[in-house]
Amino acid sequence: MVHPERGGTPLRALLSNQFFSLQGLDLVAGFMLYFAVFCVVGWLIEMTYLGTARQGMINSGFLQGPFIPAFACGTLLIYPFTLLAAMFPVWLQLVLFAILATIIEYMAHWTLEKILGIRIWDYSDEFLHFQGRICLKYTFFWLVLVTLLVYVLQPLAVAFIEHLPRPVLRPLALIMFVIIGADYIYSIRLFGRLSRAITRVCGLMGLESGPLHDLQFNRPRIMNEKKRVKKLLHLAANRELEQTVLTRLFVDRLWLAEPAFQAAIRDIIDHPKFQAWHDHQDNASLTYRQHLRIAELSWRFCQAMGFDATAAARGALLCAYKRCKLSPISHARTVLFPQTTVLQWVTKDLGKTNRVERDIILWYKWPINFKAPATMEALMVSFAAKLVKSLEYRPALAHLYKAELEIAAHG
Repeated sequence: MVHPERGGTPLRALLSNQFFSLQGLDLVAGFMLYFAVFCVVGWLIEMTYLGTARQGMINSGFLQGPFIPAFACGTLLIYPFTLLAAMFPVWLQLVLFAILATIIEYMAHWTLEKILGIRIWDYSDEFLHFQGRICLKYTFFWLVLVTLLVYVLQPLAVAFIEHLPRPVLRPLALIMFVIIGADYIYSIRLFGRLSRAITRVCGLMGLESGPLHDLQFNRPRIMNEKKRVKKLLHLAANRELEQTVLTRLFVDRLWLAEPAFQAAIRDIIDHPKFQAWHDHQDNASLTYRQHLRIAELSWRFCQAMGFDATAAARGALLCAYKRCKLSPISHARTVLFPQTTVLQWVTKDLGKTNRVERDIILWYKWPINFKAPATMEALMVSFAAKLVKSLEYRPALAHLYKAELEIAAHG
């Protein structure tokens, strides 16, 4: 419902219309569609924000589709408060809305942790945080978003929904609600299955599963690894362990690996184009050494779990491959779609891949990419990659490779 008397221009009138004029079942359908719209809007905002990390397109939510229900729940709760708080000054309204959004963020985090045992975000490294669930920085972030919501997004969403033909409104609202509900059920089952797999492999390998769940599933923690590395390296013990791991584990030799593992990857590491890539620069050489360890550790994990160890080891090496010279277009593609580009390079330069290897190449960085891996082998590679690359978990590597480190020390 537009109120022309509130402003002198159509846009001003449109943005002044913050509330539905729908009634009965149409109002219920309107709110259902309002919820769906802001699930998508929240996902777009989060994806844009996370995209600044230059790690390609990242699915920013818990669900597999483009939906963030926590954001939509926040907008639904704020909706009536825009009317109830109208008597207060604008600045006080916005502060109250930001606090409300922060409370919603806390409850969403608490619910996911208690139901699934995972922490999708962690603000432990942020200034003035509470239990790693909320922090001052993101309360200011919510203040900006709430201002945008109340004065721009909410009126636009109301206008869009109210202008839908009535025969379209109810079916569309129901369809969107069913899609989001089905995605929620699927995502809970998916995370549960993946979480159980990580718990099992940790048990089989003698690792403490609790902290390592955080390593696999906590997206902001993974993305902020460099910050923690700087802090950890201030301690002499950590510097010594890091040097030990780098010099005795991350080596180009496969002298402690099983013959079957060496045979599985021999054609890849002997391929001229693969060798040209890792000999091209120091960076690539370090990446290659890391991925040798990821491949070997993935092999161990998959053997212990009864998965395809050969495909896991090969995929763990192939996903690191890069071409030495890139055109500007290719460089842009690697920024937006890094692993899709790698898969194309691997197929053209190194040969065909099987289904498991493709799944590893595309999705081993999960949750720092668009979807979860479809195969358990890819999950094992994803877990191994985080374990090998995370300085924080070097003690776990020292445990896994205890015999190798002792042999190297006396060799």
